[in-house]
Amino acid sequence: MKHSFPLCFGLAAAMVLLGGCSFRVQVQGYRSPEATAPMNPGMSVHLQAEVDTYAGSCPVAGDELTRMITELLTERGYEFAPKESADLIMVYSYDHVGYKGRVRFEPQTGPTGGMKTVGKGGPYKHSLWLRAIDAGKFMESGEEQVVWAGSASLEAAPTGSARFVAMLLVAAFEDFPGNKDEIVTRKMYLSDSRIVALGY
Repeated sequence: MKHSFPLCFGLAAAMVLLGGCSFRVQVQGYRSPEATAPMNPGMSVHLQAEVDTYAGSCPVAGDELTRMITELLTERGYEFAPKESADLIMVYSYDHVGYKGRVRFEPQTGPTGGMKTVGKGGPYKHSLWLRAIDAGKFMESGEEQVVWAGSASLEAAPTGSARFVAMLLVAAFEDFPGNKDEIVTRKMYLSDSRIVALGY
């Protein structure tokens, strides 16, 4: 217990230092030319997480991710409704992978030999995926006609911190619902006031 204060202080100091560092987030947004539904402020949206979002693949809980997306869509003039009456269904997913976690076992030297489990560690790749589908078509026929799809990713985050989740969301929603076929690189800072406003 006597080490808890120095440890907390050290972690806090590290996050302050990281706040001043810039990170290159890759962002893409694409409007489907085949979609008949528009994608405009004032439309109603139903949020739907992919199953893995609630299975520990995101550094924040599923309901916390939902809260942040809700805030960002509300700021852009979108409303929310049950799936049965919504104009759009936004499906979202988030994943972060520690590069050292990709190898689960490695040979163990010494008298016992055998294999040992390798702990998950950084650097981390953070990835966010979003897609808005026509809710009317989905409710009528089960067809997932994509109206807009977007993504954001960061290849080498130093930690698996939840603050990077907020960073990717802010980057993805910066010009939502933008239409860029090419990937755009955005320079982001953890100290960005928009990230702080999301609670991080």
